[in-house]
Amino acid sequence: DLAGASAHVVVPALVKEVKETEPNDTLAQAAIIPIPALISGTIDRPGDVDAFKFSVKAGQRLAFEIETPDAPPPQFNPRLSILDAEGNEILNNIRKRLYTLRREAPSMTVPAFVDGIQPKVIVTFADPGEYFLQIRGLTYRTGDSHCSYRVMIRDQVPHIGNASLVDDHVNLSPGEAKRLTVTADLEEGFDGELALSVDSLPEGVRA
Repeated sequence: DLAGASAHVVVPALVKEVKETEPNDTLAQAAIIPIPALISGTIDRPGDVDAFKFSVKAGQRLAFEIETPDAPPPQFNPRLSILDAEGNEILNNIRKRLYTLRREAPSMTVPAFVDGIQPKVIVTFADPGEYFLQIRGLTYRTGDSHCSYRVMIRDQVPHIGNASLVDDHVNLSPGEAKRLTVTADLEEGFDGELALSVDSLPEGVRA
């Protein structure tokens, strides 16, 4: 699933909005975009590919977030690819699942199938220079006026991400203590400390 595919994008004032213009199917036709940027476009026919060019500094850490406001998955699964200056793909947003092929002996794990599309990918560019961003449908059969997309390209921002309790309730007896387990995504390199508080506890219970 492409979680949050129809969510609204909040665009900071300093982010340049870029609308794709055809022809831009090849790397030679790629439009030059700044960083940060919010790109909007449409895969309007089967086989359509939209290409963009951007430059990075050595060690620059970027996040690429994509959403499909008019046709969320599985109606439209956008494939996002990052290519180097020679056109070699270095990263994409395809999530794959492995399966174990079991025979008498030994068992073997092999790639099996595409498990979904990630709404965000992050990358650290070791080498400075020009790179390309390509957007197309997961298959070349996809494409019409409803296959619109928006891609936010920005510097990574370390943050907590989603946080949740492993158990949704705790049963306590008088004098008993139990541990609460909280999970958090810790996205984009977040390595700080978390401060948690618990409010509205019943009388006699403290945390």
